[in-house]
Order: sequence, then structure tokens, then C-alpha cells
Amino acid sequence: MTLSRRSKRTILALFVLVVPSICYMLLRTGTNYYHSLPVYGPDGASLFSEDFSDSAWHQIDFSRLSGDGLPEIGVHAPTGNRNKIYVAGFFRENVNASAETLAVNMIRVAKTYKDMERLEFITFIATDSASSSVTSLEKLLEHYGANPEKWKPVRLPVAEAAEVARRMFFLHPGTAADDPGQPLNDTVVLIDSHQRIRGYYDGSSYFATDTLEDEIAVLWKEEMNRNDQE
Repeated sequence: MTLSRRSKRTILALFVLVVPSICYMLLRTGTNYYHSLPVYGPDGASLFSEDFSDSAWHQIDFSRLSGDGLPEIGVHAPTGNRNKIYVAGFFRENVNASAETLAVNMIRVAKTYKDMERLEFITFIATDSASSSVTSLEKLLEHYGANPEKWKPVRLPVAEAAEVARRMFFLHPGTAADDPGQPLNDTVVLIDSHQRIRGYYDGSSYFATDTLEDEIAVLWKEEMNRNDQE
């Protein structure tokens, strides 16, 4: 059975109309490669990056922190060096299975971007003593092959680490009454070169950290475009 010329034209017209619509829907529901990431502030407030000026939003002030390992990080924020973007996670000195999952997911993201020199990972470690030497978390990172040059351990007393999570990152730290190895918070935070929060991700989820991988690429493109305009 052969189609008439009119039927062929109808099918062609439907094809021209339907295929672009399907592609648009896939792009809208898939991974975020096409839209700027939001910028987060207190109480979960957020704006998309094109909606605000660079200086008019909450910034992470690394210079306010104190503790071992901070001089390397502090070089960037106080001097205005805006070359680094960060992924931050919140741990306790000892690690349980949940903390190990969080660490492994962060390591997986770090390995994906092993050649991106401007991306670094911060592990806030709540300790009983800010002068603690090598924590079990750092041993865990070493065991899974994390590149030590990309990781910044920040050891802080438990109370101070919890305060940093609350006031600087707007996270609610959990208690360790039942399990001292539980992460301070399961959330992983993406921070841009202006020290602004650009994303929150469930670090215990493989799929959520896949989204983090994708959105690092989105942020990287934004950073490159900004550099070209400056």
C-alpha cells in the first residue's frame, strides 16, 4: 500500500512539529546543562545568577574560620583571588558507613574532574580537638585514592564546626548521640569563585552526586564566560 502525496505531506508536517517538541521536553527534564545555577542565601532563598549583581548575595567568608589546614583556603577569600570553586562536605573525626558513602561519592566527583585545577574539595571535620593529627576520614580518602592536592581538610571543634554549618552554609548539623561516626550533615555544597553557594546535593545519593558532577560543568562554563567578560 502506497501513501498518497497528501498523506506524505501530512506525515512530514507532523514530523517537523513533533520532533522539536520532544527534543525540547527532553532538554527541560534532563540534566541541567543549559541554565545558570541558582545562588542560595538564608532560609533557602535563591536567585538565578543572571538576576543579581555579583556583590549582592551571601558569601562564604573563609577568613572567619580558624583551625588546622585553613591557611591554604584563606589565601583565596581574603585576598580576593577568585580562581577557585569548591565542593564542601561535613564529617566527624571518625566515620561510619554513611560517612564512607558520602566520602566515596565526593571522591568519585573529584576523579571525574581530576584535571580541573581550579576545583578543590573541602572536608570540614568536627573533632574533639582542633589539633588532631590524621583522622580516620583522611585515611579513608587515601584508601580510595583521593588526590591529596585537591582536598582541603578543615579540622574544627565539634561546636565550632556545627556553627559553621548553620551560619555559613545554612545546614542543620545532626547529633552524634547514637552514632559518633555519623556525618555532621549528608549535604554536599557547591561554592563558586565568588564564595557563593550554588547548589546543595544529597551526598548519600549516587544520583544526586551525578547531578553535582553535571552542575560543576554548568558552573565552570559560567566562570569561563565571566572571565571572558572581565
